[in-house]
Amino acid sequence: RVHRPDLPDLGTTVWVDCLHTDGPGLRLAGHPVEAVTQVEEVSAALQDETGLYSHGYDVASGQPNAVHWGRGQGWALLGLTGARSERLRPRVDALVTALSRCEEDGRWRTVVDAQDSPVENSVSALVALGVMSGVRAGVLDASWLAMSDRALDAAVAAIDGDGGLPVSSATPVGVPDTYAERDTGVHPWGQGPLLLALLAANGTQSR
Repeated sequence: RVHRPDLPDLGTTVWVDCLHTDGPGLRLAGHPVEAVTQVEEVSAALQDETGLYSHGYDVASGQPNAVHWGRGQGWALLGLTGARSERLRPRVDALVTALSRCEEDGRWRTVVDAQDSPVENSVSALVALGVMSGVRAGVLDASWLAMSDRALDAAVAAIDGDGGLPVSSATPVGVPDTYAERDTGVHPWGQGPLLLALLAANGTQSR
C-alpha cells in the first residue's frame, strides 16, 4: 500500500516513516485489525533478516532501498508497539535486538549499522519512547527498559542551551550518502519524541 499514489515521483514508494501513524492511527480510529494488517504488510516489505528496517520500498521494482536509516528504526518501533498486538511481538523483539547490537551507550548513527555515519539524536528519543510504549502495551519485555533509560539519558545530554535537540533534516529515501550528508537543526521529529519520552518516563503520558 503506497502512501502517496497521487504523486508521480513518489507513487510507488512505501516509507518506514509512515508506520508510526498507520498502526496507531488505525487502532485509535477503531480499526485494530486493519492496524495490525497494515503494519504487517509494510514490515514484510521493509524488515530484513537483520531485524532492521529499510527506509523505503518500491512496489514497481519489488525492492527495498536496503539502507537502515536510524530515525526509520524509531518510526518502525512506534508503529509496531502502537498497534498493540501480540501478533507483532516477534517483529518488535527482532527490531530491538538488532538495535541493541548497534547501540553506542544510548546513541545510534544516522545509518545504524554504518560506523562512518554521524550520530543521530532523534534515534535516542524515538527508541526511548518506543521501548516504553512497547512495555506498557505488553508487546515488549520490561528487561528492555534499561536500553530505554540509556537512550533517554543520551537524548537529554544532547539538548542544546535553548532546549533544542539537534537532529538531521528531513531525509528522502536514497543511497547511503543521502543520509550522511544531511544538515542538522531543531525539528518536530526530534522535539516531539523527546517530550513524549520524558512524559512517559515520568508516568504522565497515556495513549
